[in-house]
Amino acid sequence: MFERQGKSPDDVSLDELLAINDEIAAITRAGVPLEPALAALAEDMPGNLGKVTATLAERCSRGDSLSDVMSDKSVNLPPVYRAVVEAGIKTRRLPDVLESLSAAVHRLAEIRRSIAVAMMYPMLLVAGAWLLAAFLTSTVAPTMLEALEELGVGGTGGLQWLVAVGRSARYWGPVMPILLLIAAVAWRVRSRKAANMQWRGGGIALAWVPWMKTMCGCTRQAAFAEIFALLIESDVPMDESLLLAADASGDADIRESAGKIAGQLRAGRPPGPMDGAGGLPPMLRWLMSNGTRRDVMLPAVRRAAESYRQRAMHQAAVMRVFLPVAMTVVIGGSAALFYTLMLWIPYAAAIESMGNMYR
Repeated sequence: MFERQGKSPDDVSLDELLAINDEIAAITRAGVPLEPALAALAEDMPGNLGKVTATLAERCSRGDSLSDVMSDKSVNLPPVYRAVVEAGIKTRRLPDVLESLSAAVHRLAEIRRSIAVAMMYPMLLVAGAWLLAAFLTSTVAPTMLEALEELGVGGTGGLQWLVAVGRSARYWGPVMPILLLIAAVAWRVRSRKAANMQWRGGGIALAWVPWMKTMCGCTRQAAFAEIFALLIESDVPMDESLLLAADASGDADIRESAGKIAGQLRAGRPPGPMDGAGGLPPMLRWLMSNGTRRDVMLPAVRRAAESYRQRAMHQAAVMRVFLPVAMTVVIGGSAALFYTLMLWIPYAAAIESMGNMYR
């Protein structure tokens, strides 16, 4: 019996998944038998990638179909990828579906680069502001306090507090830069995982970032619409098409909505208002609720997929341009306000006290 590999699906990287995907797409498009081709590829692929490829070749050589192999959860591939392959097999257009997935993975990589570019400068700004605060409280504030005390000026309570805080600056000063560095490394490692294709109801680490949730949502909706169009074009039943496309999208909300609609269709209910189908793309929800024929729905779904793809890339471009500016204003303004409260207000109070002494 096949033994479970050491790595889980979460440990497969996007690059590894893309390499396997492209190889399977090329093999199936060329009409070459899958088993020997995968076995030959496994010898040239390093590490976990070679193990997964060898597993696919071994299982196929036993007479298992690619669909059976993908349905085995012990194979270290993400659930979304299994659903994509299943959809490709159902449509009898596996190469087209796999190539569509490759394009989606490349878009995901572009989004990842956009996030990295957008967050780099704000993170440097936060680290710089934190280190400057450590320097001011540990060096500038004690000097200012000493000078004012020699002059016998009152109103230095705020400076005394800052000096007290600055005495431990050697401990808390490096904390923020180190935390930011750890967060950046952790995000880089995690973002390379193929598990990120699974959109868990918006619960990604950076969902709070402006434009992020919309961008990822459009990406998943585009994936759903693309696979759904291929399935209905291949005359796969509507309920089955919905479920397969929803699984391939990796979006939990879309899967829930698709499951409800598929249940209605299987119960023989006529198309009507899609209650509880809020996870589906709005255009597709409207088309299905109006009972549109497949020959009309197909071009509409394809246009919707293209529209969602363009929206996702537009959101990525907007985020890359405006997010650094917005975060710089917020972080820089907050730092300036903090420094004002930290030093200049006590300094002004001391000057006022000094003026009162000479009246």
